[in-house]
Amino acid sequence: MKLLYYINRLFLRLRGYSGPDLSRGPLSDLVRDTAVSALLEYTGESCLEVGVGEGLLAEAVRDRKAFRRFYGVDISTWNLYLSKNRFAEDLFFAGVCALAHRLPFRSGNVERVVCINTLYNQRTWEEVRAIILELGRVTSENGSFLFDIRNARDPLITTIYRLSRIIDPSTRKLEIHAYPYRRVRKMLEENGYCVRRRRAVYYPFWFIPSAYVIEAQKTA
Repeated sequence: MKLLYYINRLFLRLRGYSGPDLSRGPLSDLVRDTAVSALLEYTGESCLEVGVGEGLLAEAVRDRKAFRRFYGVDISTWNLYLSKNRFAEDLFFAGVCALAHRLPFRSGNVERVVCINTLYNQRTWEEVRAIILELGRVTSENGSFLFDIRNARDPLITTIYRLSRIIDPSTRKLEIHAYPYRRVRKMLEENGYCVRRRRAVYYPFWFIPSAYVIEAQKTA
């Protein structure tokens, strides 16, 4: 038990503290920053985030004035409440309560779609696959969608996730899973999509990518 205690303390010290929001965390924040950088390469009328959480990404995008309108989807009404409060009376943000794999948007109707820090909490690969394909469904022909995966080829991630319920109390409510990039790329290609860009996300003290932010689009 003492060994587990010291492992827990070491992990929390290395991971650091990012704030009280459930969606925050050193790796989650790095993933979000990477996704924001990718989104800022574009400008447009609207952007859709699936799994908006407390609205942290939406706020970062709003502050940089990349899009005029931002739609945030979440199954949690509490998260949508927190997101809306972050923007007060600002008409930039609109919240929608819906399931990630059953989005209430017409096919090919959104130019930029993003889903971060969400897929690794899904219970099965089938759920992850369904969500990714739903992102692609609502994305326009000339648009692209972004999502992240935790890297199953990273021994640090696989070890931490295997012991997560012991060393990180915050994961006891949500399952956490990592996936190999090749599996995701193959699934996309089998369903008519291609990877436009893959961005590696590293812990500052680690040399192997712990996550990837993937930008995909319909195959030409």
